[in-house]
Amino acid sequence: MKLLATSTSACRESSLNSSSARIFVDAHFHLAEKSYAFDEGALQNFAGTVNISSAEELERAVQLKKLFPPRRIAVSFGAFSFFEKLGDSKAVLNLGRENLAAIETALKGTSGAYIDAIGEAILDASDKERRGTLEAQLEIFKEQIKLAKSYNKCLVIHCVRCISQIFELSPLLAELPAVVFHGWGGTPSEAQTLLKRGVNCWFSLGTQLPGGKKSAAACAVALPLERILFETDFPYCSIKRAIRCADASLSDDKLKSSLLCAPQPLSQLETLRSVYLRAEELRQQACAPCSPASNAQCAQAAQAENLLEQIYYNFSSAFFSSAINSL
Repeated sequence: MKLLATSTSACRESSLNSSSARIFVDAHFHLAEKSYAFDEGALQNFAGTVNISSAEELERAVQLKKLFPPRRIAVSFGAFSFFEKLGDSKAVLNLGRENLAAIETALKGTSGAYIDAIGEAILDASDKERRGTLEAQLEIFKEQIKLAKSYNKCLVIHCVRCISQIFELSPLLAELPAVVFHGWGGTPSEAQTLLKRGVNCWFSLGTQLPGGKKSAAACAVALPLERILFETDFPYCSIKRAIRCADASLSDDKLKSSLLCAPQPLSQLETLRSVYLRAEELRQQACAPCSPASNAQCAQAAQAENLLEQIYYNFSSAFFSSAINSL
């Protein structure tokens, strides 16, 4: 798996393309293979947070973490193995409690040194069945807040149509060292409300950006850059691209080259770069209406190098409570 492989054709050329010495951060991904085959270039250019929900996954995540320099891979251990049964309150409680016990056992043991965050902690009311289990979800969610506070860890949150519950819990969230909203689907105003309530939080944007979601685009532009992260949610979210292919039954070479095969998903690292490119594009477009006096400062804030460095700084701040930028 090679970092920074070919991006989508829809993405324009950018100075990000020449930023091979910089670090691209995937603030939220999952283990999908028994091992990751990162090449030397990837070890130099990649950082991110792997999200797990079992002791077995923790072992694999630790192996991945050891491939990279210190503080480049964060591990977040959360109670979310019930996600496929999120419409079943009994499953949410039983599996959630099993996860909570495994998390605390790991935190107390030698592997606790490898755990950098708790989560993803889930509040999801995306359909009728899931709305029916919110009470059970809240019980498991609150226990993860307690763990994050007790062990001084960042909390990673999956919130879908539950912003009112998050606002109610904001006094507890404000007691944590850091909070990261994975796949943030709220508005810039809602994000600002949480910040004003004292929650030390970051808002992670993913495939919604190249996918054209308006609320994500608004957040990418309106939120302070120092409060933004980028993610792929690999392997659960992906971007697809059309691949040109040849049909051996055709004699016309020009016609062959114009045919499109079935859309193929981008790799995790190609997807990540697409998110960065779209965010850079949106922020630069937002500079267009600036007055001449403020345009230079606005354009500087949108520069690719500034984007890369700030996102890595944000990642370091959120997951390692350090704000150390080794670039």
